[in-house]
Amino acid sequence: MKPNGPGLLSEPNSKGKAVDFTDVVGLVATSLAALAIMGTGLVWLIRNVVRDEIKKATQTIQPGFRNGGESLADVAAKVDLISAKLGL
Repeated sequence: MKPNGPGLLSEPNSKGKAVDFTDVVGLVATSLAALAIMGTGLVWLIRNVVRDEIKKATQTIQPGFRNGGESLADVAAKVDLISAKLGL
């Protein structure tokens, strides 16, 4: 390959072709492997973040005090019941 000449894909290889089928397969396989690794990491990260956020949102609020240690979802359901009975 010449330093100032054409790029890698336009230089003929030993068979006289610029890009062989195995070159394309290698590039596609490498790209798919990199995407799979990044996708797996992203799914793992999202699952952990969502799990932590759900755990944080449903933890008890002042256990044993004002609302009896119920979670936010329990308090919201109780408020809905009270407002339905009062007709609000």
